[in-house]
Amino acid sequence: MTIETNGRFQRKQLSNQLDRFDTMLDGLSEALNETIAGAVRDGTRLALKDAVVEILTDPALRSKLRDATEPVKAATEPATNPSFWQAAKAKASAAGRALKSAASTAASFVANAALSVVATVRNPGLAIAVVSFFARHALSTAISAITAAAAAVSIHARQWTRRSMQIFVD
Repeated sequence: MTIETNGRFQRKQLSNQLDRFDTMLDGLSEALNETIAGAVRDGTRLALKDAVVEILTDPALRSKLRDATEPVKAATEPATNPSFWQAAKAKASAAGRALKSAASTAASFVANAALSVVATVRNPGLAIAVVSFFARHALSTAISAITAAAAAVSIHARQWTRRSMQIFVD
């Protein structure tokens, strides 16, 4: 209860409580958007790092890269020893093709990972759970407290609405 200017007690108004709730939800929305953006950024960075490590450490992929960097001799060409610059140019060209292929594979891996993250973010409850799971303890506790407060306010708002509807029905 609050004290009015004439000294009488006044009950809290539902509109004031709803304004407070709206302000809390706006703050939660901003914080959640920033948190999700950071999680997506970090997840993409980790996915790209894992893809590059996988590309560089996979023996089968390394052998394919080695095979791709070796110059291909045509069956009709006579076997000649290329000059240093011709050999370097051929190897650089083959390495460029292999790198392009590896980058294409990594880009598709990262794109698929980003799409799965975006699909997860579309479900706000799941997104909040994922963010809470990977966040530091303090942030996870704050998210839990905010969602608990939002749940409590929504339950009270439901009760207030039911009571006010019963007044009108009775």
